[in-house]
Amino acid sequence: MPTWSPAAMYQELQSTRASMIILDAKVNSTDSACHRIFLEHMFGEGAHKEGDVILDIHGREICKLSDQFLVTDFNLETADLAAGLLQKETVEPVSLKDIIDQTTWMNRRAMTFWMYSGEISEHLAHYPKEQMQNASKWAAAADRMGHGYNSHFGKITGPYEQLAKVGHMLSDLRVYKDTATMTSVIRENLIRGALEHSEGGAVDKKKMRAFAELLTKKLEKQIEVEGIKLAPVGMRSREEVRLLGNTYKSPEEAWDKAIPWLEAHGMSKKIIPDVTEISSILSREARGEKLSGLDEDWAVQAKEFFLLCKDLQWGTDANIDVGGRMMSELELMNSMTAAELSPLAKRKNHIQGTNWQPKNISEFMRDFDFSAVMNPAHFYQGTDPLEYATKYKKLAIEVAGKQPKLFSGLSMAKDLIEVEKAMRSYLPPEVVDAWTEAFTRIDMRANRWQSPLNAYEVAQTNPKDRRTILNRKITDEDGNTYWFVGRDGHRIAKKEMFWGAYSEKYWNRKRMKDKDVQIKFDALMSEGMLPREVSEDLLNDILGGGKTLDKLLGLEGKGLSEKQRARAKFTKKVLAKAWRYIRMIPLFDDPGWVAWSLGSEIVNFIFKDFGKAAIEGVAK
Repeated sequence: MPTWSPAAMYQELQSTRASMIILDAKVNSTDSACHRIFLEHMFGEGAHKEGDVILDIHGREICKLSDQFLVTDFNLETADLAAGLLQKETVEPVSLKDIIDQTTWMNRRAMTFWMYSGEISEHLAHYPKEQMQNASKWAAAADRMGHGYNSHFGKITGPYEQLAKVGHMLSDLRVYKDTATMTSVIRENLIRGALEHSEGGAVDKKKMRAFAELLTKKLEKQIEVEGIKLAPVGMRSREEVRLLGNTYKSPEEAWDKAIPWLEAHGMSKKIIPDVTEISSILSREARGEKLSGLDEDWAVQAKEFFLLCKDLQWGTDANIDVGGRMMSELELMNSMTAAELSPLAKRKNHIQGTNWQPKNISEFMRDFDFSAVMNPAHFYQGTDPLEYATKYKKLAIEVAGKQPKLFSGLSMAKDLIEVEKAMRSYLPPEVVDAWTEAFTRIDMRANRWQSPLNAYEVAQTNPKDRRTILNRKITDEDGNTYWFVGRDGHRIAKKEMFWGAYSEKYWNRKRMKDKDVQIKFDALMSEGMLPREVSEDLLNDILGGGKTLDKLLGLEGKGLSEKQRARAKFTKKVLAKAWRYIRMIPLFDDPGWVAWSLGSEIVNFIFKDFGKAAIEGVAK
């Protein structure tokens, strides 16, 4: 029989399904919701209580609350009741009702840690505000749910929709504490277990290290914006982790797994199409038939889930050095034996009270829990969650409150500087630099005219209110609204291709001139917000036709060697810089600025940038 403890409850809350049970619970019914999670843990998914009877997902009786169990079958090691009972020679049985009552304090301790550590935020990312009972509306509006909440209330406009998903960039405590030690925890346990089973034979420590590093990387969740991979925004949910290593070849093939995934996110099963319906929709789309709005939404949902599955496949490129031998992710994972995985299985069994013995990596991932690779007692200081919640989280939520102005498209340089400085108080410098670069690229593009050749994808907005994102949703017969969920865990926005000046067309705001761009960049660099190298690359892309040059020089593809790529980058830099100078010439509305700026830039380029770039290009 599985066991229960604060650690076991904490593990359950790393499941989207369990977290949504808590968030969906009616006010003052949290304990009952936790008991439901406990029953599913003990008796399987769908187990529930009706009166004095425990039923399975099909409504068949499992047992009664009055049924007796031996306390040794249940982990109550830290409870006073257990301490008294276990001292006796004969252990007395207790009823299931008594056992459930004993879980209450365990559940509350686990939930406190879950909330203080910021893990609740992950499950608020797309959560429908209409369903919120137990979730704080204030926290949801200012935290990870900010994307869905702010887009719903007209605080985000089309070009900024993707960046808004990363919010204040403060990940939950696990990202900072767990991932910093997870690799070593996995490696040490694997090596220790291997030594125990080796019987004097050699232990492949390099393989164990490679496995530990790869698994840690795969457990992190990242959102890519403007081709920039920002810092991890969180850890993958248990449901996502259990998809690692899948081999689905099409959206139709993956749909069986998509159904429980959508249910875990709060969508009612009765409105989710089955595999046959999804196959029909995708087939009609492939034939070029026009789909209804709802069918189109389901087609997008199926493809989004399939993209998630593709992200979670093991790579097949031999790019991992394992003791001098190059292996792919797939080869490395498939090389792990039952004996090598057993130390991690043992860790999970200790906490969950299971008898899990995976024979290979597929079985290991299918029943994975974070308890297999984490040991909070090993690296958490007692005050860490409290300090995280009262210090760093407080700063991050203040930033989240300021970001909607940036994402509205009407911000000034001072607004960006204010947000960026605040983010530096709780994020590493390189993370803030990457975020600032991503925002600047988006902001410049939205405020300048783009040719049809440089058309880009933006989120569709309500024609009557250009700051209300059109997210894909469905309403059931009872009037409940459910949002379609993307591979990043956020609401799926409808998209369109746009060229021209977005700010001029939708915000009645004059497009930025070259002078305005240069002045804004000067302000950012003077505040130390953008390194000069990053600033130059951005200006080359914005004013020097850098994106067009990327296409012409083949920098967007993967067909170039390292030497060819270096030469192409050098050529791009020279041509882009030259074009920037040419563009300055017609700016006679401010000849003084043109003369000063053009002269200083040319001098600086000839004596510094060009010389440095030429030397680097020749060297390579």
